[in-house]
Amino acid sequence: MKSKPINWLFILTVIFLTSCVAKKEYLTVEAARKKAEQQVWDLSNANNSKAQRIQELMADYEKLKKESQESNAANDQWKTNMVRLQDELIMLRKQTAEKDAEIKRLNNEITLQKKQSKR
Repeated sequence: MKSKPINWLFILTVIFLTSCVAKKEYLTVEAARKKAEQQVWDLSNANNSKAQRIQELMADYEKLKKESQESNAANDQWKTNMVRLQDELIMLRKQTAEKDAEIKRLNNEITLQKKQSKR
């Protein structure tokens, strides 16, 4: 029976010794914990700054997108107007050519009538 208390005493001693942490090891773990907490804080701040910058860039992008769409719409309107004006110009040139031909024909008739009336 005496061996049982000695066994228990040995087991308790082993558990106690393995569960105890040396002061140096504790300080090392505590320093690592503080360093990790500082890194988490630094990374959180950096992440928040980047998130804010992303929001600013997205706002700038939307502004430029709107300006570009407005510019494209104005450009499209300009192109439409140019096509319409070109069509009008072509029609006016055709009408002018027709009128010039009619004037030439009438001048020829007048000239012919003058020649006939002189005879």
